[in-house]
Amino acid sequence: MKSKNIAIAGEITPSKTIIPIIEKLRERENEGKLSFKINKIIGHYHGEASRDFLEPYCDETYSIGEGRRGKKNSAGKLAYLI
Repeated sequence: MKSKNIAIAGEITPSKTIIPIIEKLRERENEGKLSFKINKIIGHYHGEASRDFLEPYCDETYSIGEGRRGKKNSAGKLAYLI
């Protein structure tokens, strides 16, 4: 069985939306209903609030800046992490 890494990126609202999907994937993996094994789920977040939502559901989390209003341009960092 192949194993896969899953990477997600989000601000607060997308993070809230993706959590039920992560829970369902983990549940299906535990039941043996996936055609692959989840190696790890990596969360990329904008801001601390989004990190707080993602951290309990991801194996690793990385900051990719402060979002559109932030001062950092994180396109290169995001491309490197993915």
